[in-house]
Amino acid sequence: MKPIGYYLLLSMVLTGRSLFAQGFVTGDSGGNERVVSVFDRGYGQVWQTVTGVSGQFRSPALEAGEYLAVCRGIIAPIVVRDGRACEVLFAAQTTMSVDFETWSPARKKFGQTFRATGPWVGGFTFWNPGKPLPLVAELRASGPTGKLIGKLDFGNQPVRWIKIVDLQPQRWPTVQGNSYYLSIASTDGQTFRLGTPAIGNAYSDGEAYYDDLPMLDSDMGFSIRQDADNLTTTVRVSLHQGLGFQAEGPASGSSTWAAQSFVATTKNIRSVWFNAGWPGAEGIKHAFVVSIREGSPSGKRVGPARVVQMIKDWGATAAWFADQVPVEPGKRYVVSFRRQDGRPFYAYLAADRYARGKATRAALNTPDMDLTCIVRGEKMPGSVFLPYNIALTEVTPTTATAQWETAIATTSRLQLQFAEGNTKTISQDALTKQHRVKLKDLHPGREYTYRIGGAARPDADRVVWSTSRDLTSLRDPTMPGRSSVRGESGEGRSSPLVNPSFEQNLQGWKRSPPMRGMHTPSLPHEIGNADALFYLDRYQAHRGERVLGWQHRVHDKSGIVPRKLEPAVSQTVYQTVKTAAGRDYLLSAWICTDQRQGGWNRNDRVRLIVDPTSSGKLASTATVDENHATQWYTTGGTWRRYRLKFRAENSSTDVGVQLYQWWMLAENHIYVDDLELGELRSRALNSFSDRGKGGRHQE
Repeated sequence: MKPIGYYLLLSMVLTGRSLFAQGFVTGDSGGNERVVSVFDRGYGQVWQTVTGVSGQFRSPALEAGEYLAVCRGIIAPIVVRDGRACEVLFAAQTTMSVDFETWSPARKKFGQTFRATGPWVGGFTFWNPGKPLPLVAELRASGPTGKLIGKLDFGNQPVRWIKIVDLQPQRWPTVQGNSYYLSIASTDGQTFRLGTPAIGNAYSDGEAYYDDLPMLDSDMGFSIRQDADNLTTTVRVSLHQGLGFQAEGPASGSSTWAAQSFVATTKNIRSVWFNAGWPGAEGIKHAFVVSIREGSPSGKRVGPARVVQMIKDWGATAAWFADQVPVEPGKRYVVSFRRQDGRPFYAYLAADRYARGKATRAALNTPDMDLTCIVRGEKMPGSVFLPYNIALTEVTPTTATAQWETAIATTSRLQLQFAEGNTKTISQDALTKQHRVKLKDLHPGREYTYRIGGAARPDADRVVWSTSRDLTSLRDPTMPGRSSVRGESGEGRSSPLVNPSFEQNLQGWKRSPPMRGMHTPSLPHEIGNADALFYLDRYQAHRGERVLGWQHRVHDKSGIVPRKLEPAVSQTVYQTVKTAAGRDYLLSAWICTDQRQGGWNRNDRVRLIVDPTSSGKLASTATVDENHATQWYTTGGTWRRYRLKFRAENSSTDVGVQLYQWWMLAENHIYVDDLELGELRSRALNSFSDRGKGGRHQE
């Protein structure tokens, strides 16, 4: 199989375009293992990548012109110019779509604030990795104590693993731009865990809550559907609604093509997601040809076919420009796909999830079934857009200019949010593709965040917004878009921790268990035995020369990796500090984890952990999970700072970190550095007021 770059070159040759392209597409996908694709008008998908933990991506050189950048169903029409980068921030879509890669500590209730991007919540997805439990979901305005909008009790069907919830329109109504709180709680008082994004802070317009208390630098692994990007879903049969692989029976067997009939509800088709598999010996990726046809799989094709790369069992998205696939609402159509090389494949099916159509497969009987696929289009063709190339320019102590581009002409809106939660919106109704909004009367040292947006016409009832971004040029920088905590211990301030950067080895720290690990001649350090390390391979300490953690490297031909560690290795490193009962504190640590030739991103992970009673719970593996803790974090080889707020219950408190490794891989790196502890003096931990405008708490 040829790499995707081959198809980019082939597309240029077939369309007579220059091979000496200058521009490229870069940006942020918003998470780990996200597929980013670029489509041109002629051939289809000209580039594809799967992002790492950072979510960052960059395409090869592209000729100047119009393209579609696509990630997780979001379509961004863009214009690439010679010699310039085109930056697309998929993470800036305010619709919440967050991966669940790690998980939270055990609690009775979890919640997430988010900013509404549509007139109602159409559904949501979450992950319970533990035992089946009776759960209940609620939607409230603003936060945990806000007005109840909707409630859904799963008590008759205990929930385990991935839960996909579909809601009827208007059942859970929302107002675009307002903040809401989605919670999942046990109905019988049992504690449980939910999935979280490995990097923690994955969604800037909200934050996670554990038992109704806000958590810094954390989000829940929720996906909340609102059709917020002017795309309307005609067919939605997701992978987790399907039957999975079937070795025998009506849903089994391979075919050379598969199709799904549907009744159009929009005036065009903009995207189709579908999924397929094949024997492992045939590789993990193959090109598929996707087309829309009238009436039947052999009907007249509507618009051009699209060639897309399918990653086995992951699914693929085909995308079209607004004018390429016109359809008539109420008329029957078929989406059909086949492998470009003509070989058979396994199409994933579901048991009659879409009432207005059905699946068909070449030479196979498919009674009362649908393909796992999602078909989306526009009721107002040409209204889909995503602001890109967002930048601040002409910055002075009191002014700044925000500028951005859109591929279609839209209005310009900028919402400026002050640290105390108040907002100011600047609107410009003139339709343009090049946007400039002047910010005046700013105050140096004052904290601001902003988000930009617009609508396809001045009287449109829906605005497409980016997420919040910091005016970092006008204040001291903190983690972009996240909570900023005043009163915490910081650089140059005193901290009660002894040896917080491990420059004196483990002086002042305790390990639980005291000594643990595996050792082989090929490993420079014991796995699972946290120590103060000098040698960090290609990494550097965050501060000083030493870090806490462990690492190892094994040649990939050694025959011993990958290998599951049974039991997995884990160690808690902590110390006891003096505290004042009833007062609030902030513990922070810098974390760096990485792995090579591994699968799941949650293999090497760290979390902050506190025993507010100093009752010895950190000293035993049997009780460590009973403590106050963050979610598990992994960082993809970069240093990231994470924080945990807690209320002391005694005159002493045990504070520290827990390190964990699941599999032995070709490389494992788990590092912690530069811990800090300080008292929060400005406000009490439980005195947060629910905010009506979204975003993260400013303490």
